[in-house]
This record gives sequence, structure tokens and C-alpha cells, in this order.
Amino acid sequence: MLRTTLSFFLLIFFVYTVKSQDIVLTPLGKTLCQPGVINKSPTKGLVFEYGMNPAVNLQQTGDSDISANSLNKRFKVKLKAPLINKEGLKVIAGWNFYGEEYRLQNVEGEGFKLFEDIDNRDLKSSSLTLSAIKPVNDKYYLAVKAQASFNGDYNGLFDFNQDYASYNLATILGVKKRNDLEWGVGLLFRYSPNNNNNLPVLPFAFYNRTFNDKWGIEAIVPSSIKARYNINPRNILLFGPEFESRNYFINNESSAPYTLRRSEIRLGVDYQKHLGSWFWLEVSGGYTHNLNTKFEMNESGNQFNAYDFDASGSPYFKVGIFISPSKIRSNK
Repeated sequence: MLRTTLSFFLLIFFVYTVKSQDIVLTPLGKTLCQPGVINKSPTKGLVFEYGMNPAVNLQQTGDSDISANSLNKRFKVKLKAPLINKEGLKVIAGWNFYGEEYRLQNVEGEGFKLFEDIDNRDLKSSSLTLSAIKPVNDKYYLAVKAQASFNGDYNGLFDFNQDYASYNLATILGVKKRNDLEWGVGLLFRYSPNNNNNLPVLPFAFYNRTFNDKWGIEAIVPSSIKARYNINPRNILLFGPEFESRNYFINNESSAPYTLRRSEIRLGVDYQKHLGSWFWLEVSGGYTHNLNTKFEMNESGNQFNAYDFDASGSPYFKVGIFISPSKIRSNK
């Protein structure tokens, strides 16, 4: 089903690409539009990031006395590189690696082994992506993004076992009315062999607006809404809520395999500073509110048994270095 859907949308995209090259869609004297608005935060080609959520308390939902305190460490590496970089077509390949580790203390409750399975164990999400952006004329552009992710407690950078796999396909229509305003809508198609409660299709929208030399907004609904303050061309602040969810398949040898699912909303501030050349520093901090933490076990014949936990809110901190080819505006 996923392969058929992917082939269908890629066919539509490339047929539309060929047609748009054969027909004069752009008025004489105008250029094809390019995604992005003036003063927008820089695009990230290569990212190294480390973060921490200290002192999170996990308490099983209900009357159970099972609980633990955890220190959650997170690490991210992200790489994007252009395969085709022309005015009329951009194709970009990417690799994203996200890892996290739980260190549990003060574990209470006898007979609950799930905490032991994740304590000091590396949980990983490694993804391969392929994106294509096709301007149609001076106002509209189309984009598709395909992603294959492998999420779990495996060794190494990848494990292509389908127990760890999830697949996404996003299709986007973007509208760039002016250099200070763009918006768009899209559909995200999702499939995972081990996800029994996932929404297969999720609509989304984005909105980028620069109001003046200092203020702007960068939003992808429903995942993030960030206000932007340009202190100057080399120093930028972004602040607002951001949603994140992660699923990890854990192939536990002592009991049935299970999936750890978590989702959260972060409210914080990101500070980006240009260090020179293509190098930027990013420092972020704020507060994390847990929405869902669940251990979901497939005990027999696709019969799922879920253990829900309430996780306390926690401050978070992260720091990173990224490389961006974005041009820096002159102060003049």
C-alpha cells in the first residue's frame, strides 16, 4: 500500500514537472519563486546537537506504586546535501540520527522489568530522506519528501529489520506571495508495521511571515509555532511551543517485545549566533510538558497491553553547532 501510494504521488509530481517545463507559466521578466522569506532563520545543512531533560518523575497511571526518577539525555546529527540544485528543480538527500538515553534512579515497584530494559540503553532513530522542490511560476511551488526511519534499541547506525521501521511521505503546495510572506498546505502519509494507533494521513500547514526588520513568525502547524526576533543579521531569537513525539521498538529478550512511545510539548527560546563563514551556534532552553508516555507490549497475536505513565514536567537545555550556506545580510 505504501509503495503504491509513494509511486502514485511521485508520478503526479514528475508528470506535473514535465508539463510545467513545456508550458510558459512564468510571465516574461519574472523569475521562478524560491521557498523562504527575507530575514528567516538560516537553513541547516549539517547539525550536531546535545540536549538534556533533568529530573523527570515517572509514575504509572492509576493506583500502582510503580515509579522512577529519570535523567534523559538526547543527541542529534543531521545532514542534508543537494543532488540537483537548479532554479527550476532542487533535489535534496538527507540523513538524520537522533539518540536518547534514560538513567533511572529511585525505582519503586516489584516485578516491573520495563524500566530495567531502558536504563542506560541507547534508543535510536536513524532516517534517510529524499526531498524535491519544483517552482511552478513566480508564486507557487510543489514539494515532496519521502522518509524511511528505523527506531529502536538496535546496535550500529541502522537496522533495517521491519520491526524498527516507519515510513513517511509528505506532499506540499507552497504559495509565496511576496518576499516577506509565504504559506502552504500539505498531507503527511504515515505507515509503521509496529504502530497500531497511528493516524495514517495527517494534514498540516505552514506560514512564514516577516513583518519588519526585527519581527517575524515561522510556523508549521501542528508541530511548532515560533515567533522570530532578529537582533541583527548575525543574532536571532526564536520562541514559542514545539511538539515532538518518538516511538522506539525494544526487542526485549526476557519478555515480549514492546514499543516505548512518548510525546511532549516544549515551550522555550532558541538563540542562534553566526560564528563566521557557514558556522552557527544554537543554544536552547525552556520547559517540557509531557503529553504521553507509554510502554505498549505485543503479548500475543497482535493483542496489545499498554502501561501508561504520567511524566512530570521538566526544564530542558540543548546546545548545538550547525552549518548553513544562507547568506548574511549586510548591516548597511
